[in-house]
Amino acid sequence: MPEIIKELQRQLDEAMEKDKDPYIRIEDAAKLIGADPDCIRKSIYNGTCPFGVGYGGNKIRNGYAKIPKLTFYNWITSGRISM
Repeated sequence: MPEIIKELQRQLDEAMEKDKDPYIRIEDAAKLIGADPDCIRKSIYNGTCPFGVGYGGNKIRNGYAKIPKLTFYNWITSGRISM
């Protein structure tokens, strides 16, 4: 396996094991995929993010954006678990 792939897998594993929360921080996910956190949030609000869930909010209710670790991990790895 190429060293860069090993390093990326290590970074992904480290992010998944960072805490016991079932969600990964948007900032951490953005860093892993080289994206801007605000772009990910907007994608989640628009319903176009393949790994995030959320709601953009309105005048009555604040919005939220979350990224489930399992969904994110499966999206990154295409559902394959490396050993």
